[in-house]
Amino acid sequence: MEAGTYDQVRGPSGAQAGWRAGLWGALRIRAYSILTDEALVRRARAKDHAAFDVFVARHRKRLYTLALTSLGNEEDAGDALCEVALAAFKSIDSRDPACTPGTWLYLQGLCTVLKRMNVPLGRYAFSSRVGAGAASSGDD
Repeated sequence: MEAGTYDQVRGPSGAQAGWRAGLWGALRIRAYSILTDEALVRRARAKDHAAFDVFVARHRKRLYTLALTSLGNEEDAGDALCEVALAAFKSIDSRDPACTPGTWLYLQGLCTVLKRMNVPLGRYAFSSRVGAGAASSGDD
């Protein structure tokens, strides 16, 4: 093998490459665990999948509890959780900055659970604007 060939440039192969990649991934996720939700969402907007994974993992228990109590089945709750993560990642650019990231993710979960329960979403007005419900309450 000559110096500078493709095999030398691409780095170690086999088990050594997998081990290093796994270690790097673990270190990156550990570093992300100290960031705030806002910082993780900013990184996720830049299509950083590891940051988004850490963000969803922080709220996984609350989302899973919502899905399990609503759907009543562990398999459906797990499927709903995957659906929530996918929907949230796709719509992360349209997140309202007035809403906290955890609340926004929970609303994504609630909408997903209601869709799985065949509840028409048009009946419910979910607004992430702070004070939006108070403005239309008719207390003038």
